[in-house]
Amino acid sequence: MKLMSFITAITIMLACLGLFGLVSYNITRRLKEFSVRKVFGASTSQIFKLMNRDYIWILAIAFVIGAPFGLWLMDILIHQTYADPQPAGVLPFAISILLMVVTVAITIGSQMNRVVKENPAQTLKAE
Repeated sequence: MKLMSFITAITIMLACLGLFGLVSYNITRRLKEFSVRKVFGASTSQIFKLMNRDYIWILAIAFVIGAPFGLWLMDILIHQTYADPQPAGVLPFAISILLMVVTVAITIGSQMNRVVKENPAQTLKAE
């Protein structure tokens, strides 16, 4: 159990680092667009919604593909490990989805903080 917990923690940490890199790259690439939107009067929440729209699709696709595959693999693992297996419930998947959404929100929020603090005049003048 300790080994599985350790492997799970490492996996989650690697996924978070990959997500952080992806979000950081995407925001850096679109920084000029966000600056133009800020100059034209877009609020922080509008920019945040624009940025989240891309990642909501990624999360939805990941859930649609990952949940059934995860349920199937979890069922196989339970049947191979225990002599009298109980069926896998919905609670672990609900917790994992919640953890995934919170992780994405924190990652995007931390990077959007950089966009909010950035002066649009400096960004547009630099390019």
